[in-house]
Amino acid sequence: MILAIALYVACELIANVTAAKPVLLGPVVVPAGVFVYAVTFTLLDLVNERLGRAGARRVILAAFCANLLLAVYAQLTVWAPAPAFFDAQPAFARVLGSTPRIVAASLLAYLASSLVDAEIFAWWRVRIGGFRWLRVLASNAVSTALDSVLFVTLAFLGVLPIAPLVVGQYLVKMAVTVVSLPLIYLIRAPRAEAGLPRAGVALGLGLVLAGSAVAAPQAPTLRLDPRTAQEVPTAVARVSPAVVGIRSAVPRDRPSAATLGVERVGSGVLVDPDGLVLTAGYLVLEASAVEVLLSDGRTLEARVVGHDFESGLGLLRLPAGGRYPAAPLGRADPVAAGQPVAVVGMGDAHRPVGIAAAVTGARRFVAYWEYMLERALFVAPQHPAFGGAALVDADGALLGIVSLKLERENLAIPIDLFPPVREALLAHGRPPRPPRPWLGVRAVAGAGGVAIIGVAAAGPAQAAGLGHGDVVVRVNGERVADLEDFYRKVWRTAAGSELQLTVYREGRLDTVTLRSKDRYSIFRYRSVP
Repeated sequence: MILAIALYVACELIANVTAAKPVLLGPVVVPAGVFVYAVTFTLLDLVNERLGRAGARRVILAAFCANLLLAVYAQLTVWAPAPAFFDAQPAFARVLGSTPRIVAASLLAYLASSLVDAEIFAWWRVRIGGFRWLRVLASNAVSTALDSVLFVTLAFLGVLPIAPLVVGQYLVKMAVTVVSLPLIYLIRAPRAEAGLPRAGVALGLGLVLAGSAVAAPQAPTLRLDPRTAQEVPTAVARVSPAVVGIRSAVPRDRPSAATLGVERVGSGVLVDPDGLVLTAGYLVLEASAVEVLLSDGRTLEARVVGHDFESGLGLLRLPAGGRYPAAPLGRADPVAAGQPVAVVGMGDAHRPVGIAAAVTGARRFVAYWEYMLERALFVAPQHPAFGGAALVDADGALLGIVSLKLERENLAIPIDLFPPVREALLAHGRPPRPPRPWLGVRAVAGAGGVAIIGVAAAGPAQAAGLGHGDVVVRVNGERVADLEDFYRKVWRTAAGSELQLTVYREGRLDTVTLRSKDRYSIFRYRSVP
């Protein structure tokens, strides 16, 4: 992919340098640079296919800066005084010197048309799907038209006839687009990263033989929904060695066994070469035995290091003495809706399975089991092996741990929540902050308060007599607006403190007094030494 980006930037610069020479094509006169410039739109679509819309935008801005630097430096060299023996100054100035109006028109037209191309290509891929060549034609048809109109109008309005120049440039650009279509197939979206030398040869041959090349069939991909699924990006190959399978066994007498089961299966991600595995905490909570299946086929016994009830993350450690493939940690804070991502989890065939997805939102998540994330990541389409799967960006950096399957999307715990508690989990098995008070209720927002739909057998709510159908309307005398408000009022108090809940049941208001608990005193959150 590096060579593809380099070729894209090089073609942009070559187009600008060679644009000074007019070429006669029958009745049409076009700049010599238009031929290689038109190829850049297809190259940009190739970048978009592999790196997503955000990656394409970064490449566009990099090429824009390169073009700007070329224009400024070329003009400075034209203005610089030459020695008496240099007799090629007029030719030099004619080739490299341009009027400010033409330079500005070229840069503005490039920036606008390239950004539009990236947006249309990404939108078509997500919303319509289908053949790659078709979305290249669709995006290029619009972007090259915009480029031609903007450049010719800004550069020559009032000097030359506009319409013939626009039509001529547009027809030539679309013709070059058609013969360059095989480029979009020469570097496929594989499950593993293609070698750079091979990719470079493919691109070089594509530019030379574009007119005679035949479009190769699309690489096989896993598509869950033809309207939303994208092809599996290279990020899958980069993170797959770090994705592991997890199988845990939990004694039947442990409190979590009643709701989470005694046998739990999912995925995890190696986040340290020394063997630290990050996963969804519910997979290993109170586990007496944990087996981890590595991507190379080995099965190892793991130890539960710790658990963060607030974030929902669990941490395992593999046996010492080996160097394990670890995923680099990214940053979830800048992630926004629309960003292309990949989800990689251990499949039923004991191999990592990756799908391309998109972030559908980054917002607060409030769950019925006394759990709330201030900012969770939501992605679609759903991954069939979601529990503990890796959410990664286009570069293969870990953005989060997929935890839940919702109605139409998966929820991922942002990776930003892990570094602040990592050392405390390793040292003590729990975060350094004071624990949130736990009531042991399952609740949903109801009319006038929060309705109790279930209670945990080991929780203080059951001991205090709360049950299904009760509606909590006040906490310590304060009115409860909704589920989030209920949690915040409870969590303002310290774990182990006494709470007074005003409860509506059987047509009357009752006061229930209970003492919250620290979940770390109830659930076995790390392996017994």
